[in-house]
Amino acid sequence: MKRLAKILMLSSVAVMMFTACSKDNQKEKEVENGQLTLSLKKEGDFVITDGGVTSSQAPMTKAAASVDLSAFYVEVESTDGTWYKKWNSYSEMPEVVTLPADEYVITAANGTLQKAQWEAPFYLGERSFSVDIQELASVSLTARLANVKVTVAFSDEFLSLLDDVKAIVSNDVDGVLEFSASETRAGYFAVPSDKTLTVTITAKRKSTGEFVQETLHITDIEARQWHKINVGVATSGSASFDLIIDDEMIEKEKDVTVPDADDIIDNNGDNGNWDDDDQGDDNPSGGEGEGEGDEPQDTPAPVLAGASLNGSAFDLSQPVVLTQAEASNCILDVSITAAGGDITIQNLYVKINAPSIPDVMLEELGLLAEFDMANLDPQSVTYATLTNEPICLVDPASPIKGKVAHTFSVGKFMGMLAGLGTGTNSFSIKVVDSAGKSAQATLTVTITE
Repeated sequence: MKRLAKILMLSSVAVMMFTACSKDNQKEKEVENGQLTLSLKKEGDFVITDGGVTSSQAPMTKAAASVDLSAFYVEVESTDGTWYKKWNSYSEMPEVVTLPADEYVITAANGTLQKAQWEAPFYLGERSFSVDIQELASVSLTARLANVKVTVAFSDEFLSLLDDVKAIVSNDVDGVLEFSASETRAGYFAVPSDKTLTVTITAKRKSTGEFVQETLHITDIEARQWHKINVGVATSGSASFDLIIDDEMIEKEKDVTVPDADDIIDNNGDNGNWDDDDQGDDNPSGGEGEGEGDEPQDTPAPVLAGASLNGSAFDLSQPVVLTQAEASNCILDVSITAAGGDITIQNLYVKINAPSIPDVMLEELGLLAEFDMANLDPQSVTYATLTNEPICLVDPASPIKGKVAHTFSVGKFMGMLAGLGTGTNSFSIKVVDSAGKSAQATLTVTITE
């Protein structure tokens, strides 16, 4: 509040100075300038969860809690490269910056993204803005997590049977971290170009000294994911066993919020081995420890599909291109279907990335962060936005949670996007059903003149 008051006061003083200034050359140069003030925040802290770490392992630390927003560097550069300024920390940046009227890109981050490093969550924010003559441009910038978190734990049984245990995790030849049996740190990896992390376990059998090695490829890697890799053994007698893995992925959608069980994709617990979940499993319907939350492995995941683009089905994986005139009145529907029977929709997460919509507008509408359309707080701004005109995407009389099928009418947003200009926008959609299965897709919409 003090910062805002100072900005308003300085803005008033600047206007008075411009009004009273003479016509000499020095004053004419000042009139060509504008001013910038920045509001910076971070989004997407990782949160400690239990995640199946065995009693022999120390708890993982929460690295993100130590990330200091004031230490983020900030740099501003004109799009033509004629003006550039960098502050090594946000705390050093003046509350009001005077700069030539022009188009700019502002960037903030807590250091440099590393391919692989211990305890190094990386936050990055970037956006374009413009400054007009005598204008005070107020820019809101959100720095979001841009890398992937990985932790590894070995079961007590695994450690009782093997020595020289190592888990080598890599995103390519340069991004490699080696987890020992006693390692409690989290590794942070840049998102690989092929969206795949490789995990290789090496060890020696205590009984025979035989070297063993298994490799797992984790696909569909995205920023802000936490992959908790639990390594164990599936015994089949006193002399033999197979290595098994539980890759438990937890996605964080907003600042420091502890996810519930529906946010966890547990890969069917400890069932199966690394090469095939069914191979070597004596109980394909659930395996050892089956209980509440387990399901048959043949239960299908929910399905997301492009249901209607002005009456015709479309490929959800391909960008939709619309002119501003077409977008203002289009029908654009995504169908969401659960397996049916007792399996229904439980969560419907949506994240809007629309560069043409100012963050302050999205925040006022309750749409800046990811929201769960199936579990909205009736007292929230998001609920009010989605249940009222002109959007009306949620019908309080027909809750999404518990449905077998639902239509997400993305076209409701198109008029707003078309009215704010051209550009590429995306809607990240993730559905989780009552069996714990999930599916996700990103709808990309490019609006042209």
